[in-house]
Amino acid sequence: MTIIEQKRFWRRPETSISPCLLVAGLLVNYVAEKHSFIPLGVHPPGNTWGGLPDLFVPVAAFYLTLAGLILFVFALRARQAFGKLSEGLMISLLTSVPLTILYATFFFGMQWIASGTDRLGECPGLDAAATASHEIAQSLAVPGHTDVGCSVQRYGMFLASYNEISIYGAVDPDAQEHVLKNLSDYHKAADTHPIRVVFYEKENWGPLLVDKDGKGWGGKRGPENIIRVVTIR
Repeated sequence: MTIIEQKRFWRRPETSISPCLLVAGLLVNYVAEKHSFIPLGVHPPGNTWGGLPDLFVPVAAFYLTLAGLILFVFALRARQAFGKLSEGLMISLLTSVPLTILYATFFFGMQWIASGTDRLGECPGLDAAATASHEIAQSLAVPGHTDVGCSVQRYGMFLASYNEISIYGAVDPDAQEHVLKNLSDYHKAADTHPIRVVFYEKENWGPLLVDKDGKGWGGKRGPENIIRVVTIR
């Protein structure tokens, strides 16, 4: 590519718009990571998106990023490849749709299939760190055990993993700080993945079935009130 061709390349509108789409996609993904899947610092539960935005915002970020990459590939081609910016932009946006649908299918599958279980192997140590200060109530679902749950979740366009710790009954702020300090110290010492700590007011656990004599069988979890969410990373 000659110097003149290089100057023409950088003057093309596709060359300037494609990085804007790429940056927009990465920025949307950053916002999704910061405010949704793994919020930074301490925040009230009302500041988390939850629900459908948790799933669709990263997909939208992927779409914008992919459209920017495809448009940049068009910009690398000769000017004669297409005469108008609108043509290249439209092709980029339309081409990104089926690819994004494929990504969304993979993304949703990873959220529902590859999340929940302790795939990182870090939950036993995190559970022990959370219960070290003896600030947590006893579990109703598993009698004789502390009311702490640990699972692995994924967030953002790149499906990065993090540990989610659910803690029930630690309503006192000082007790919460003790638990958080223990988890933070363990996170630094063991170099674990990021941790999202969710404090619940209390555990809502009841029988799945009740016979005619009033005896309960099985168990199910009812609606529970989140009082605090903290991210450690």
